[in-house]
Amino acid sequence: HKTEEYFKELFWDRDQFEKIEFTEDYSLKVFERGTSVPKNQISMGEGKVLALATLRAIAELSGFDTVPVFFDAPLSNLGTEIKRSLLDILPSLAPKKQLFIFSLDDSEMLEFIEHKMSKNRVYRLKKDPKNDHSTIIQPYHAN
Repeated sequence: HKTEEYFKELFWDRDQFEKIEFTEDYSLKVFERGTSVPKNQISMGEGKVLALATLRAIAELSGFDTVPVFFDAPLSNLGTEIKRSLLDILPSLAPKKQLFIFSLDDSEMLEFIEHKMSKNRVYRLKKDPKNDHSTIIQPYHAN
């Protein structure tokens, strides 16, 4: 029930879904409002928000609320409104967690860092110009 609660809290169209459940064999069933048959397929945006809600629920229920979370391209293939919604909720998703975000969406991510994050806690990975195979961790600096 925690996943369903967090999904409805995070999802931009809260009234669209009535119920989300995991079966005993960990299958996911998503029910839209007014239907008794689970949805066959969910959109990429719905899936990403559902994944974030599930991570939050698992972290809370397991007691591992300080374990780091890795997000790989959380904004890829999403529309502008959905990207903004996800970035709005990201800081509150897991307040005790260290988040690692791998993203090529530079403009959206930089705007997010500028307005939503504490700059002394943000680092960017850059390729070492001397060795294309290694990376250097640099503290965040605005351009």
